[in-house]
Formats: sequence, structure tokens, C-alpha cells
Amino acid sequence: MINAIKMDLYRLYKTKSTYVIWCIMAFVLILSSATLKMVDNTTTVHVNDTMVMEDSSDDLISGIKDGMKEEPVVEEEPINIGLSVGLPESQENYITVYDVIYGNVQGKIIALFIVIFAVLFATSDLNSGYIKNIGGQVEKRGCLIISKAVSIFVYTVATMVLSVLIQIVANAVFLGYIKWGNLKDFFVYMSTETFLHFAFACICMTIAVLVRNNMVSMILAVCMTMNVLTILYGVLQKLITKMGIKNLKILDYTITGKISMLSNHVTTKESISAICLSIVFIIIMVVLGKSSFEKKDI
Repeated sequence: MINAIKMDLYRLYKTKSTYVIWCIMAFVLILSSATLKMVDNTTTVHVNDTMVMEDSSDDLISGIKDGMKEEPVVEEEPINIGLSVGLPESQENYITVYDVIYGNVQGKIIALFIVIFAVLFATSDLNSGYIKNIGGQVEKRGCLIISKAVSIFVYTVATMVLSVLIQIVANAVFLGYIKWGNLKDFFVYMSTETFLHFAFACICMTIAVLVRNNMVSMILAVCMTMNVLTILYGVLQKLITKMGIKNLKILDYTITGKISMLSNHVTTKESISAICLSIVFIIIMVVLGKSSFEKKDI
């Protein structure tokens, strides 16, 4: 087991796709950050205009409040199909590193690159035929799935850390300042999302091992990242509602749903719930991949 983990970690270090994917991710993050200056200026102007309006029209606003009193309607924002990045609502007139990181993570930009790597890494030795050289040298071939999962976890952590470092540089270059935001919320959120992203990567890894086809596995991974499965979830949700179960939300028990719906002011309860869900999916996916890999011919 230890030797298998060392081998995969060394392969992770030497694989060109590791660095190519990181370079593409850096380019995308920097390119998206280039628009932040315009957004930052627009936000500042909007805040200043609002302050002037509040100072000059207090009587008008109070009259409107007296004449019209409506209860606010709270609507749950649906998850859109595709990749979309947006900054969270903030009372501050500046953009923090946490704001941009939250937008990229919630929009699954980081997840897209992680799952692409997971598919490529999980099938590289299968497609090249190298697995035949090492498959007979281990007592249980299932340990090779565990070693892949360990390497993907290392890659996931490294990718999350790298994305933060890139965003710090991008904020400094394009905005001219670095504001962290709430550090406690930042660390809790990033720690929780790291577990969720690793669980998502394990799902894609297991699919790749079961299917053993890069094209099909990649298409499925990208479709899950782009929330295509929400169509299926919507149909199942309607069936569950018709059965009389109204408090059960399928998205609350899916990894992609948790990644998208996790709040930037994540509470301890929400974090523990998401991490527990991640651990359940990680165990199930690793056991499923391990079982399949031991039974199939290599």
C-alpha cells in the first residue's frame, strides 16, 4: 500500500497534465479577475450614489414606507445549468479575496479542473497499459484505487491552495489592494469545500475506472460540473413531493448541490453536515471502485 501511494504521488509529480491544468486554471482565474476593476469601480460609484440619494430624499422614502408596506418574499435561488460566477452580496465598497474565491468555488470553476485531472489520472495507467506491469505485483489490486484517491486528495488540496495564491496576486495586480474578508468564514468555507471537491473527484475517478473510456468519463464529469443532473433531480423532487414528502430536498444530499448552495457565511452545523456527506460519498466511491477493480481483468 505504501509503495503504491509513493508510486502514484511520484506519477502525480511527473505528470505533465498536472501542470498544464494548473496553468489553464491560472489563466482562467487571472482573466476573470481582469474584470474586477470595472466591477469594483461600479460598486464604489453605486454605493456613493446611494448614500447621496439617502441623504437628499429621506422624506420621500419615509412617505413611500408609510404608504406601502409589503412583506418581503423570500425565494430560493435555483441552480442554473452551466458555469456561472458571481460575487456574493456585501455591505463593503471593496472586493475581498474571499468574495472572488467564493464566486469561483461556488460556480464550480475550480471543481471543473479538479475532476478533469481526476479522470485523466485515474485512467492514465489503464490506457497506457502500464497497469499490467504493476497489477500482478500487488496482493490486492484494490489498493491501487486507494493510492489513486490519496494522490487526488493531495492534488485537490494543492489546487485549492494554488487558487487562493493566484487570486491574491490577481487582486493585488488588478485592484491595487488585498482585502481578505472574514478570515474565520474563509478558512471554514475553504476547508469544507476541499472535502466536497475531493468527494466530487472520487465520484469522477470511480466513474472513469468503471467505464474505462476517457471521452465518456470526461463528458459525464463535465456534465455533472455544469449541473446537468439538476434536470433529473428536479423530476425526482416532483415525484417525492407527490408522494407527500415535502421536507426532503435532493440537492441537500448531493455533492454538487452542496458545493453550489454552501453559504459564504457557513455555520459550524452546515460545515459538519457537508463534511459528513463528503466522507460518506468518498467511502462509497472508493469501495465501489476498489471492488470493481479487483474483479475486472486488467
